[in-house]
Amino acid sequence: MVAHELRTPLTPLKALAQLLVSRIRRSRAGTQPLDLDSLERNLVSIERQVDRMNALVTDLLSVSRAGRGTLEMDPAPFDLAASVRETVEHYVDSTREEGRHHFAVDAPESLVLTGDRARIEQMLVNLIGNAVKYSPRGGEVSVRLAQHDGAAELVVTDEGIGINAEDLPRLGGAFTRGTGKAATFAGMGIGLHVAKLMAEAHGGKLRLESPGEDRGTTVRVTIPR
Repeated sequence: MVAHELRTPLTPLKALAQLLVSRIRRSRAGTQPLDLDSLERNLVSIERQVDRMNALVTDLLSVSRAGRGTLEMDPAPFDLAASVRETVEHYVDSTREEGRHHFAVDAPESLVLTGDRARIEQMLVNLIGNAVKYSPRGGEVSVRLAQHDGAAELVVTDEGIGINAEDLPRLGGAFTRGTGKAATFAGMGIGLHVAKLMAEAHGGKLRLESPGEDRGTTVRVTIPR
């Protein structure tokens, strides 16, 4: 399963590279001018596939290190609200062409958290990425950040395929996939697990909520400040 997921981005990467080489050669030969707009779109697609592979490798390394007890944290104060907005903006950009998803952010101007910024942002990418992935028809992805009782609370809600009641207690384990509609989606079953690892490594917790299939999902993360 891991090998398949790592190979998956390579196919479109190679196809795009071959296409670009062909267009450059035709341009040099004078048979077809180089379309810069098309070139830019292709390069953006390549960038997304590279980001996808990098995220997969990073998650796998995190799972491996956590299993060996060597997952290290580098805590320092940073603005969690800014990280939330930046991560959402990344998904606004990456989903703009398909036009199905809408994003809503409710966050204070600033919320300083002492933690490992890279690890927390890895968690954010996985949670928001899952909300997008499991909402194939689109809809709103809502991200809310607030402070409660000395802790930062992050809530990510989507209008996607939801989670069967029997899956709720076990999801979040390493290489654990959902049943029903969730089983038809590609993936290794580690994104949510990594998000949970990162929350717990900061002394926090992650909780899943869903009214059922086709009724969306909410993920709540609390992390002490």
